[in-house]
Amino acid sequence: MTDNGVHFTEYGNWRVAFALAERLGVPVKPWSVSIDLAKGQVEASAGRGGPVEVVGERVRFEIDEPRLPLPPPPRNVPRGGELTGPPERLTIAGLAPGTWGLSIDGQPTILADARQWAEGMTVPRGETIARIEQLRRAIATKNELHFHRYRPQNETYLFLFRKHEQGNNAVEIPQFDPLIERQELLIDELKQSGSVRYELIRIPDGE
Repeated sequence: MTDNGVHFTEYGNWRVAFALAERLGVPVKPWSVSIDLAKGQVEASAGRGGPVEVVGERVRFEIDEPRLPLPPPPRNVPRGGELTGPPERLTIAGLAPGTWGLSIDGQPTILADARQWAEGMTVPRGETIARIEQLRRAIATKNELHFHRYRPQNETYLFLFRKHEQGNNAVEIPQFDPLIERQELLIDELKQSGSVRYELIRIPDGE
C-alpha cells in the first residue's frame, strides 16, 4: 500500500480511491448486466439497457451508463490485489454453442464459450474504454500544473528575501492559471459517461 509508510504506491492510491468515493457519497457498486436472448431483456445494475440486436452470429446492445467504469488496478498490483475491486459481470443466456468474443466500444476484451457466458463472466471494462486513461492523465497534468502554480521550486527568488535577484520572473507564475483552467475543462468533458456499445461475435472453430 505504501513505499515508505507514508506515501501511497500506485496500488495504495487505487485501493484508497474506493474508500474516498464512499465517504464522498459516491457508492462504488458492482456493475452487472444480465441478458436473456430468448426474451430480449436487458437488466443492468446501473444505467439503462437498450434493445438487443441479434444479426447472424453477432449480438449487439448498448448500456446508457451514468458514470464511467472504475479504473483498472495498476500494473504493480500485489498478487490477488486486483480482486479487491468491485467485480463487473456480464451474463448472457441463450447464446448458440461455441466460443464468443466480447468487444466494448470496438475494443476486443475476452473470449468465453456459451456456457461460461450463461454463468456470468467478469468483464475488464476499465481496461477497455480509452476515456478512463485519458481522464486519469488529464487529472494528473492538472495536479502538476496546480502544484507548480502554488509551490514554485524557486519561491525564495520569486517572492521572498532573494526576489531582488529573480523577482522579475514572478510574472510567469500566473501564466499557469489558463493552463489549469484548460485542463479543468478537459476533465469536465472526459468525465461524462454515456452510451457504451457491446458486441459479441461467435468465433469459428479453429480460430
